[in-house]
This record gives sequence, C-alpha cells and structure tokens, in this order.
Amino acid sequence: MNDLFIKVRVSVNAWLGGFHRRIDENFSRSLGLIITLSLSCYLAIYHFFAAPRGFAGDFYAVMFDPAWWDGTGVFYGPIVVFERWLVNAFPTLFTIEFFGFFTIVLIGLSIFICIKVTHPDRTLTLIYVAMLGMNTYFFYSFSVAANPELIELVFLLMMWWGLSTKHFRFSWFILTCAILTKLVPIIFVPLLIAFFSWTALLTAVMTGFVILVIVSLGQKQSIFLSISQIVDTKSTVPQPTSEQFLGLSSALARFFGLEPGSDFTLVNNVALYCSLMIYLVILVLTVLVYKSKKEPLLQIKVSYLFIVYLSIIPVLHLNAAHRHTFLFLAPVFVGLGYILKSDRDASRSKKFRKILVVGFVMYSFLPIYILDFYNFDNFLGVNFGENLIKSLLYLTEPIWLNIALITTLILYGKSRFLVPNSFVNLEI
Repeated sequence: MNDLFIKVRVSVNAWLGGFHRRIDENFSRSLGLIITLSLSCYLAIYHFFAAPRGFAGDFYAVMFDPAWWDGTGVFYGPIVVFERWLVNAFPTLFTIEFFGFFTIVLIGLSIFICIKVTHPDRTLTLIYVAMLGMNTYFFYSFSVAANPELIELVFLLMMWWGLSTKHFRFSWFILTCAILTKLVPIIFVPLLIAFFSWTALLTAVMTGFVILVIVSLGQKQSIFLSISQIVDTKSTVPQPTSEQFLGLSSALARFFGLEPGSDFTLVNNVALYCSLMIYLVILVLTVLVYKSKKEPLLQIKVSYLFIVYLSIIPVLHLNAAHRHTFLFLAPVFVGLGYILKSDRDASRSKKFRKILVVGFVMYSFLPIYILDFYNFDNFLGVNFGENLIKSLLYLTEPIWLNIALITTLILYGKSRFLVPNSFVNLEI
C-alpha cells in the first residue's frame, strides 16, 4: 500500500512539474486567453444586463437623477463631486456608459496592483488574473457602474503597495484620497498610525485641506459645511425583503423572520455592537502584530494587517452593505495566499491553504442562488431552524461568509504572529 502511495505521489509531482513548465513556456498565450475570456464575460454582461437596465444603480442615480442629488453640496465625498463636475461640463462624453466601462479599467488596475504587491510566480499570476478578472462581485459592480467603490479599492490597494515598499508618506496621501471618495476607508487610519511620521501626517492633512477647499469653492459653500456633509452618514432601516440590502442588520432581520414594519431595534443594536466588537479586536490585533517579533518581515505584517482591515469593510457598513460592497473581499484572498506562501510552518500553511480555496469558492459562488434566483420574500416569517432548506440558504448570505473569513484571519494571525512556536490545530 505504501509503495502504491509513493508511486502515485511521484506521478502527481511529475505531472505538476510538467504543468509548471508548460505554464512558463506558454505564459503569454495563457494570460492573453484569460484576459480575452474575462473581457468576453464583461461584454456579455453588458449586452444582457447592464445595457438593458442602463447601468441602473446608486451611481447612476447620483450622477444623472436630480431626484437623488441635484448637484449641490457634497454627496459621498469630494471625488464623486469632481465626477459630477465632469458630467455637467462634458455631458456627451461622461455618460453612464463611460463610467460603466471605466469600472473595467479600475478592476484591471486592482488586479495589477495585487500582482505588483504579492509578486507571484507565473502560475499564481494566471490564477489571480482569472479569479479576480472573472469575480462575480466585480461582474455585478460593472453591471451597476459601482464607480466610487472601485475607486476606493484602487486607492486602498495603492496604499497597500506604499506600506509594503515603505513609502509611508504616499500611503497617507492615498488613504486621504480614499476617505474623500467615501468615508468608510477612515477605518484604516489606525493601521497607518503604526507607521506614523510627521511628514506623512502633514502630507495627508494638506491633501485633505486642498481637496476640501477646491470642492467647497466649486460648490459655493463653506469648508465646514462640506465636512459636515461628508461625515453625515445616512442609515436605513433593515430591508429583509430586498436582495439589495445585505448588511448585518438586514441579514439578522431575515435570520429572525422579521417582516417589513417590524421593530428592528434589537437587530440594529446587535449588528452595531457586533461590528464595534470586531473593530476593537482588530485594533488590539494591530498593536500586537505590529509589536510581535515572531515575524521579522515588514511586508508580511503589513499585508496581513491590510487584508484584515479590508475584510471588515462590509461588516462595518452595517445595513448599508450592498452586493458590490463585497468586492473588497476579493483581494483578501490574494493577500492571504501571499502570506501563506512565506509561512515557515508547513502544516499550518497547508491547512489554511485548504480553507483559502474553500472560502474563495464559497465567497464567489455560494451566494449567487439567493441573490439572483431566490426571492428574499420566501424568508418572511421563517425563523432560522424552522425549515432546513431555508436555514441553509440563510447561511449562504455573503455577510455570514464575511464573518467566517474575518474569524479565519484572526485565528491565523494569532497562530502565526502571537503564539510562540505553535499553530491553530484545525482538522481538515
């Protein structure tokens, strides 16, 4: 039996070796094929979904629907105001189709930066281009022209590159731009404080001040009013019947079988306190990992902390998380793969690689049924546990997968950076 096992293992290793050689020999052709296939998918999505709906979504409403925003004041952030100025000045050029297809450019930039930071081999490069280029959340983001979220993502990934290459002043500058696109990236400030410098802080303050002055002058209002409009976050009540509201509050409302018009105080409080607890844990983890001497490589510590912060973005949106909010999770898997590659504990690395693969498949495909085919009205009045099939469907909501991913990252960080000479004992 052992001889058979050895022969099989030798055969598999030989096949993998030949596979890697074929990848090296045909890398350009394979990359071109994946890019062509990815672009073909985007064209199909445009033809069947985006074009018939006119890229309908929040961004379309903000840019082109006066009932949503009449162009006065600041909506989301100054970067979005600048885009509205372009629409007003050149309406025939800056159409919704322009912004829709510009999201593909932003997605391409996101993939390029991920590869630039993690510098994978050719095989992993092809895998990353495929898994990001044909990511279901990126497809959806294109179909609704989720321009602000993708701009945020590009800015945050550029910050990751800056931190990894010790360009700390650039990282502070680029995070300021991300915050002035939409407010959520402000959660990354504690990460940058770990790499504090007065020149970097001055750069961030000056960048923010200049942008705020420009947008305030352009909108003919005071800088203080602009700031108040940026920080004026709007909260909505849970929407248990809407597939567009996928935040923790709405997911809990569905979990407990609540119907529209119910008292949502409990689920709102649970979502708020859970989110705050997760963020507090991440803050403590930031300090401990930064001070840990177990991992000497700055790039690994930075990458780990960055993907942890990136992973909590959908949860911290509370009830304002939409389907395209979960696009922020895609680079988390790339970052985790990069970190696992440098893990000296082969057993731990192997186990978490399995979790990585299973997690990415679940993240990418498991929620598709309830988001595209199953009407959330079917959840009404059904508590979790009352019906087996519906209970299993409850668990496929992306927010639960998000929380599972956060838990996995915390467990891995505790094992690798905090616990001496040990790892989390996960049986897989």
